Amino acid sequence: MNRLQRRLSKLEGPIAAGEEFSITIQLIEPGTTRVTSRLRLIPGGGSVKIDQDGNEIEARITALAARQ
Repeated sequence: MNRLQRRLSKLEGPIAAGEEFSITIQLIEPGTTRVTSRLRLIPGGGSVKIDQDGNEIEARITALAARQ
């Protein structure tokens, strides 16, 4: 489990059972406020590339998930 996954597991603890928790990471171009890409983290390891409207474009798995 990497550092990001450990931090997320701490955040996920207080959330009520059955409540959906979605984390979106926005990558911003240095020196501007332009968002270059967005990723939504998937519980269990992985991410989905999303567009501006939040629609899923491309699924990705992490190296950890690929080894399991």
